[in-house]
Amino acid sequence: MSNENPSLPETSEERFRVMANAMSQLAWTAHGDGHIFWYNQRWYDYTGATPEAMMGWGWQSVHHPAELPKVLEKWKAAIASGEPFEMTFPLRGADGVYRLFLTRGIPLKNAAGAVTQWFGTNTDVDALKRVEGALRLSEQRFRAAVSTVSSLIWTNNADGRMENEQPGWENFTGQTREEYQGYGWAKAVHPDDAQPTVDAWEQAVAEKRMFVFEHRIRRTDGEWRLCSVRAVPILDDAGAILEWVGVHSDITESRKAEEALRASEERARAFIAASSDVVYRMNSDWSELAPLDGRNFLPDSLEPSRTWLDDNIFPEDQPQVLAAIREAIRTKGIFALEHRVRRADGAEGWTISKAVPILDTRGEITEWFGAASDVTEQHQAEQALRVSEEFKLSIIRSSPDCIKVLDHEGNLLSLEAGHHLLGITDVTPLIGTSWIDLWLDPNDHAAAVAAVATAVAGETGTFVGFFRNLRGEDKWWDVAITSIHDASGVSRRLLAVSRDVTERRALENALIARADELTKADRSKDEFLAMLAHELRNPLAPLRNAAELLNADNVNADERAQAQRVIGRQIENMSRMLEDLLDVSRITAGKIELRRKPVALEGILTAAMSLVRSTCAANSQELAISLPKEPVYLNADATRLEQIFGNLLNNACKYSGDGRQISISAETDRNAHPPEVVVTVRDNGAGIDPELLPHIFDLFVQASRTLDRSHGGLGIGLTLVQRLVKLHGGTVEAHSGGHGHGAEFVVHLPILTEAPPPEPLADAHSARSSPGPTRRILIVDDNTDSARSLAALQKRRGHETRTAFTGPDAVVAASEFLPDVVLLDIGLPGMDGFEVARKIRAIPALTGALLFAMSGYGREEDRAEAKSAGFDEYMVKPVDLDILREWLEKGSRASS
Repeated sequence: MSNENPSLPETSEERFRVMANAMSQLAWTAHGDGHIFWYNQRWYDYTGATPEAMMGWGWQSVHHPAELPKVLEKWKAAIASGEPFEMTFPLRGADGVYRLFLTRGIPLKNAAGAVTQWFGTNTDVDALKRVEGALRLSEQRFRAAVSTVSSLIWTNNADGRMENEQPGWENFTGQTREEYQGYGWAKAVHPDDAQPTVDAWEQAVAEKRMFVFEHRIRRTDGEWRLCSVRAVPILDDAGAILEWVGVHSDITESRKAEEALRASEERARAFIAASSDVVYRMNSDWSELAPLDGRNFLPDSLEPSRTWLDDNIFPEDQPQVLAAIREAIRTKGIFALEHRVRRADGAEGWTISKAVPILDTRGEITEWFGAASDVTEQHQAEQALRVSEEFKLSIIRSSPDCIKVLDHEGNLLSLEAGHHLLGITDVTPLIGTSWIDLWLDPNDHAAAVAAVATAVAGETGTFVGFFRNLRGEDKWWDVAITSIHDASGVSRRLLAVSRDVTERRALENALIARADELTKADRSKDEFLAMLAHELRNPLAPLRNAAELLNADNVNADERAQAQRVIGRQIENMSRMLEDLLDVSRITAGKIELRRKPVALEGILTAAMSLVRSTCAANSQELAISLPKEPVYLNADATRLEQIFGNLLNNACKYSGDGRQISISAETDRNAHPPEVVVTVRDNGAGIDPELLPHIFDLFVQASRTLDRSHGGLGIGLTLVQRLVKLHGGTVEAHSGGHGHGAEFVVHLPILTEAPPPEPLADAHSARSSPGPTRRILIVDDNTDSARSLAALQKRRGHETRTAFTGPDAVVAASEFLPDVVLLDIGLPGMDGFEVARKIRAIPALTGALLFAMSGYGREEDRAEAKSAGFDEYMVKPVDLDILREWLEKGSRASS
């Protein structure tokens, strides 16, 4: 660096520290040996420590004593290896409370590869870790709840459309995601039930109420199953629907059971009429019993009894009998009870009593018909057996596993427990069939054969295998097989116990996948940081050279013009990179808005080509365009469309190579739904590696990441293309035959079916503008070069200017200078721009002054905070001088 500009290194360091102090993280820099010699203000604000106490290794005082040894060990290992440092640990705040911070240290190396300095940040992740823990707990609870439900569970969007992945629905109906998307699920509903279902569903969505319905849906095996459907809307605090959660419960078998019950009741009536047992008729409330003779229902010859309860039922049994009667009356169901009775000789006996209600046309009980069978002897024998069997069965039924008995060849002899796990109610068809053959995977089949052989040999055979149950549910099972011995100790049968470990395996797989994702994300992060550092440093060399050239003596006009073009071009390059990063952030956060209006496709593609024409010429590349004969119009944001096709053409220029052919063509498909235009950007250049092609639209992915960085860029252009196309309701695809076979990007966008009406011509008189008035402008920025250069530009345009470099100085200057306009930087030391704006607004003489905010942040929340602080406009650095000129011409608050 020449002696004519000795302050530049200090200015660069000052800029770095200003930027570091503006960061939301705690930041620091250290020598190559790990001694920290500088912290940003956030560090001192958080820890409450003094600079003297923090120098060198003084930072250990704010670390948790239990964690400090591990931190020191890892930090010293990073210093020794020269590799980046990353670790999460607690730091003590000024209030004495420890919070978790994610700490990263990046080594800065010289040309010889030796670490000269470290730059590090501490990011507060305490709340994030707590939220992640709560989320994991919530997910575990949800999975546990879902795992206990045998019904089909699904979710829909707020508008009632099924779009998310629905594994349960796919397994039950066999529909793919593309088939059930939107209202496609209705195609799995029986044709007679489909439209009533859709009508009732749309009404429930419109009224934001629970949806209850019954219909038939087709199972994967083609069988129609009757299902009871219930869906509940999930609402936010404002009462808006977030999503729907629904449950399909298969009621086919229960409905069949109901039909069978009705048939059984009819048979029971016939039985009562023909039975030789004690047959009787009761009135509706069971207060009167009339014995029947078994040959007809006419009790004319028999006297009814009103004291039957006391005459026939023991006093201690009467509460049980009365409770069963009341329940039968309440439910209008069959009365069935085995109970003691007093025989004619007064002795105790047992009877099975059953009574059926007779209902009138309104569904009200008119009377009951019943029969009582003497089962005293059977009861005594069965009671003894039941006590023994119930004890044994209670042990088996209490098991959460599937328990089977096999013969020595692996054939199924019985299913003792776990019918619901296998998805069956009747095991009879499977008895005698090969249990081993149920394991379809060759490896699982072999494992089952080996486990049976091991059990027959007297050992325990175990394996873990995959088996889809009869409900079509994919399950993983942990199987153990042992021998069942007779009294003499000889193995007669085998006991096979299968435990459902599907959820455990899914969690294990999810953990493995998550670890892979984190590894890839960490690698992508490191690559991106290196790439970002490279791309942001690249413009500094031409900027520095141009500045030196302008400062040299005897600079001719051509050299000055060339230097000015270099400066403008490099500033534009840096601004574009920052805007691309902000665009990705805005789109990801859902904060980008498209300014749609009817636009002509030809104008968009022509404008996009103009962005790369000079680059193509410099690379001796041929650039061709092919358009439809008829005009094509889209309802779109013209600027964003130019950004889409400009990025695609720019990529083709970068990666195809010198002397290649690049084309952009458009074809319409008016038979598509909706009608669309297909725009193809094609080149015959280097092509895309097959391994890269599936990830070409991922963030921070580039075709080349070699050290020469010959193509430059941050690897976000294609990500922006894909997300902007999606916002326009379209799709984009990438194709390539591999290295040396060129690349092709195909964009599908919906089009307008009719040409829009022509826009009215602007009034030529109103379009003319006259030079704006002279303004008194106060420029406040702690970057003195930025403030002074901007003041110099405004002076050349006839304005009167004054500069200030701190918040307090700005307030003093404003009260003395009384400016019409204040250009105010937000990130000022000591007193930020928001506080300065409030103090200026409090000065009576400046209530009409116009306040413009200048900031490196472009988030919506930053703009909102600026407006609440009293700013009239918000400008993201570097300031667009053309827009500033327009605002200055509009005038201040007092004149507007």
